Amino acid sequence: AAAPSVLVAITMWVAGMSFWYYLVTYLIVTVLMSTLQIPWETLPNEMTKDFNERTKMSTTRMVLAGLGGMLTQ
Repeated sequence: AAAPSVLVAITMWVAGMSFWYYLVTYLIVTVLMSTLQIPWETLPNEMTKDFNERTKMSTTRMVLAGLGGMLTQ
């Protein structure tokens, strides 16, 4: 579900469009990012009630996201 939403983000960088185009595109991208990121960030809370296990899961998620970010740049 996340991969096709990246294509919408690319449309923000089309040059020479109107203010309304950029506003609508930005709003769509923001809503898509929220729809995808909120469940991803709160998933450990639903998977376990143990604080230590939840911390390990969140730390692993953050480390992998950081490494993925470094690899894409």
